[in-house]
Amino acid sequence: MIAVGIFVLVIGLALLYWRHLEQMKVAQIRGTRTSTAQELKDGAVSTGKAVEVKGTIQCDSPLVAPLSGKQCVWFTCESRERIEVTYFETNQQTKQQERKTKTEHRVVRSDKSMVPFWIQDSTGRVMVRPEDAEIDGVTVVDRFDQAPASSIGQVFATGGLTAGYVSSLPPLDGNHRILGIEHKEVIFPVGQPGYVLGELHSGGEAPTIAKRVKSDVSFVISTKSEEELVADAESRVFWLLIAGGVVSLCGVALIVKNFIP
Repeated sequence: MIAVGIFVLVIGLALLYWRHLEQMKVAQIRGTRTSTAQELKDGAVSTGKAVEVKGTIQCDSPLVAPLSGKQCVWFTCESRERIEVTYFETNQQTKQQERKTKTEHRVVRSDKSMVPFWIQDSTGRVMVRPEDAEIDGVTVVDRFDQAPASSIGQVFATGGLTAGYVSSLPPLDGNHRILGIEHKEVIFPVGQPGYVLGELHSGGEAPTIAKRVKSDVSFVISTKSEEELVADAESRVFWLLIAGGVVSLCGVALIVKNFIP
């Protein structure tokens, strides 16, 4: 029981630490002045400092998201088979075997990619290298494609179920039935307004924001406005305090209970 209490307490403390990180991010978003591309080019902010820029997302060689076909600078996508599994379980009262079903998933494809891009304002543009950033993209695909009743192991080749296309995944036995495939794709699109908070780096033809060297500098890339980001983060701070506090107290209670005769 002590081990369970310690485990629960660790989860609670982890939630409270997450809250602390969200608080730091809110403070940095609020406390960092929005800079223009020209100001950064003129050296108004020192290299290594946190900078905030807003503008339109542009890219010289954008990616094409595999499921939606939309141009973007970052995407993550996944396709998963939804499988109905039949199994038998003993009823503890009747001692009889009962037939039951449950749903499982297995990944058909999973992909993620990103490229450097520009954020353009009225004074110029800033290079952004998104590696290791907290990216808040837009969901452009979130659907379930039902498999034909006769389907045994088909997969999606171009976003749609292709009849007769045999899955490269291991074959399923008679207790498994493929119901269809779930698709989800999130992108960071080009040509739309964007917000970037990160660490200013030197070098290149233009000011560059890239992965942080200093641990206290947040690296956030979002399609949301600064006000929306702050509101979302403050909501998480509140609920993480509630959840972390409750879970931590439960962990302490379980530990203390072991020492009470």
